[in-house]
Amino acid sequence: MNSNSYFNAFILVFLAGLCWSFGVVTVRYMADAQSYVFQYLFYRGLSIAIILIIYLFIKEGFSFYKNFFRIGISGILGGIFLATAFTGFIFSITMTTAAVTLFMLASMPFIAAIVGYFILGEIIRRSTIIAMIIAFIGVCVMIYNDTISGSALGAIIGFISATGFALYSVTIRWKPETPKFTTVVLAG
Repeated sequence: MNSNSYFNAFILVFLAGLCWSFGVVTVRYMADAQSYVFQYLFYRGLSIAIILIIYLFIKEGFSFYKNFFRIGISGILGGIFLATAFTGFIFSITMTTAAVTLFMLASMPFIAAIVGYFILGEIIRRSTIIAMIIAFIGVCVMIYNDTISGSALGAIIGFISATGFALYSVTIRWKPETPKFTTVVLAG
């Protein structure tokens, strides 16, 4: 990857993270957010799907719809896992603090590494294993005193969300030829 492509990718990832971070603020400042979870998920998913379809149309023209016929089992599974992640994230953020939800999501790379090891045969370095153990202990310490009715349930759902994101990333690595944007449209 040349330096110009790397810089462009860096900017896109940075902007994506910035845009995604507004989801937490939006949900946390909703009055009685638990009452609007399904509506929020519906309109959020619809927005994601419409924006990506417009992008695909601009990029590929009228032939963008052919990607939907090429997704295969990895695209379908990826869409299901990503939809699970989206849904779990919103439910978690309404049931616990943003910090607990985001700490659960921080476990996503570690979950992806473990699943990638077992499913794809990817190698996990010793330093990665040590970091995974330390992160797991840290997450356990943070949620240890929470009650099951509130924050701990939100943490569990946050972990399910992180697992959904991790499984999505493994499915797109499993079959790299799967159209990624189309998979996200399915999840939306």
